[in-house]
Amino acid sequence: MASEVKTQAEKEREQKRALYWLGERLIDYRHPVSILVIILTTLFGYYAFKLKLRRASASCCRRITRSSRSTTSTRARSAAPTTSS
Repeated sequence: MASEVKTQAEKEREQKRALYWLGERLIDYRHPVSILVIILTTLFGYYAFKLKLRRASASCCRRITRSSRSTTSTRARSAAPTTSS
């Protein structure tokens, strides 16, 4: 049981060591990392700017509302009792 606890503690130390190593490398290479981040952000911004947003929801809702109203009124007419004179 003591060996299991020790292995868990060793795993945590190894993970912590790996994270500290990565952090030190990012700090050491902060200028190239910053340039890479700026390039990627600019690239994503460029493609986001090219996107065309449409107001499909408004026209879509109008069509649905009109069609549902006509369907509802047709159903109401067919379901209404007819009076014979």
